[in-house]
Amino acid sequence: MNSAPTHNKPPRERRPAHQLPAVRKVAAGGGRAGGDSPALSVAGAPRRPCRPDEPPPTAQTPVSYDLLEQQNRLRRAREGRLRALWQMSAAERVAAMRRGQLTYEQLAAWSARHPEQVPLVNGEFEWLVMFTPEVCE
Repeated sequence: MNSAPTHNKPPRERRPAHQLPAVRKVAAGGGRAGGDSPALSVAGAPRRPCRPDEPPPTAQTPVSYDLLEQQNRLRRAREGRLRALWQMSAAERVAAMRRGQLTYEQLAAWSARHPEQVPLVNGEFEWLVMFTPEVCE
């Protein structure tokens, strides 16, 4: 008796040929490593490698991502938020921290850039342990 698992999947419905995307053959070597067989691509879509978790490109798939511009915009925004922090002296930053005027982003950036300036309590940054029960007692 064969103990192979059986799958009770219903058969897939196939779309009529006139509803399928137009497919064209690309010359040998035009898309596959080794160039031993022609590659297929969707007509009108630029060729790009696909990750396993994303569908192949279609005419509706946006292929122009400007990630560099987005990264630059985010970096400029962060620099703007931290500009006031870097204009303060170390003593001013400590006083602002103790008054609760610095954001988590500012505290983390200060601790990363100048860890020697951040006051320590029991070997930890003061801003990290300010509200722990051990320090509050």
